[in-house]
Amino acid sequence: MNKEPILREISMTSKRFHCYVRRRCEQIGIPSSYHPIIMCLSRNGEMSQQELVDKLHLSKPTISLTLQKMEQDGYIKRVQSSMDARITNVSLTAEGKKIDELIKEVFNEVENKVFEILGEKKDNFLNLLHDINDAIESVDLNEKES
Repeated sequence: MNKEPILREISMTSKRFHCYVRRRCEQIGIPSSYHPIIMCLSRNGEMSQQELVDKLHLSKPTISLTLQKMEQDGYIKRVQSSMDARITNVSLTAEGKKIDELIKEVFNEVENKVFEILGEKKDNFLNLLHDINDAIESVDLNEKES
């Protein structure tokens, strides 16, 4: 059995997964910077730019520049909030929803293969990942409070 630290293994797995997704998205004509935003909007519906920054842990300039490109490509629309003119809300267009379906297919390719290998261990594995994520979040929150 490999003796690598567990968090290093998780990190390497995540990197491999993201490299695969990036490569597959680019093969089907979707810039890799688009997929996190498209998936976030698909899951959450209309969101403000600030909510995207907070949810995706990306900088305001990164989100703003990517959204500008996505709007030019017809994947999202930005609308000023009727409640607060300082807020810009973002949502997927019909074309953005089509791209979301393609991205989901890419993710499903990998997940299906992984779940095929894990078999009945899938639920236990997911529970362990949630526990690890919660532990890291707890450490992170404790450091922020200090």
